[in-house]
Parts: sequence; C-alpha cells; structure tokens
Amino acid sequence: MQQAARKAKSYSGEQKPLTLSVIIPCYNEVDTLEAVLERVIDVGLANEIIIVDDASRDRSVGVAEVLAARHPEVRLLRHEKNQGKGAALRTGFRVARGDFVAVQDADLEYNPLELKELLVPLQRGDADVVLRPVLLDPVRCAQHVARQARARIVEHVQRDNVRARRGAR
Repeated sequence: MQQAARKAKSYSGEQKPLTLSVIIPCYNEVDTLEAVLERVIDVGLANEIIIVDDASRDRSVGVAEVLAARHPEVRLLRHEKNQGKGAALRTGFRVARGDFVAVQDADLEYNPLELKELLVPLQRGDADVVLRPVLLDPVRCAQHVARQARARIVEHVQRDNVRARRGAR
C-alpha cells in the first residue's frame, strides 16, 4: 500500500508515514457500493475506509457487512434513522483515525483516482483542506442529475409498492 510522502512526528520525535481515512456515506447504494469500495482500495492510499450507512432501505447494509468482513481496513457504522448525508459525514469524521480524511460518495459521483491528486497539496503542506469541484464538468453534472433523478424515481416506486401492498390486505 502506498503511503503519503510527508511524515508526521510522533510523540517520541520519530517520523511516521501519514495515513488516510476515507469516509463513504451511504444511503440506498446497493448498486454501486461494492464498485466504489473496490476502486478506493485499488487506488492504494486508504489505511481506513469507513462506510456510514444512513438507514438505507435497500440491501446496502448487507453488502457493506460482506465488504467489511472481506477487507480488514473497512469499518461499517450505521444510523438507525435516516439523518442525511451531513450527519453520516459527521459520524465518520468522529471515528476517523487518519491524518487526512477524504469523502468518497457511494454513488461514484467522484472518481477515487482523484484522491491521489487531492493529497498532493496536503502532503506538501501547501493546504489544510482540499475540495473537489464536482459540477464544473458538464458530463459529471449530467451524470449527477441522472443519478439523483433515478434515486428519487426508485424511492417513489418503492413507496408506491408498499402502499399498494398495504391496501391489498
């Protein structure tokens, strides 16, 4: 596994490699969760990957449990009640142990390969925070809108199916 180039001083004064925690907030991402996790692992930078499931109603938790059992660097945290992406991120931030923390959306909105570029100014000490401009690229913007629309349609269909089953009883 590759390590960050910059080193931090431990309490004893010796140099240690910097570490990266990647937080993956997840809500109903059964179709993309495994792919995004495998891509993050393939990049080879993350020492810790934290999946925070925000009370998904699909099989995302089951997929995440299998992935956490398969990969020792993966931890799964769960919200019993849906609290939104911000709450999922805060949950991940509270437990992250890395010197650096990155956010990787479970819907593949970002390409995990970009983590390498984003770490450069942090490793050099040129920045304390680095952000990804997501919607500046028209293709990414269109993909994002399509994913959001698909998620809302699926949610409405599932809700309608539940209502129809209740009415049939």
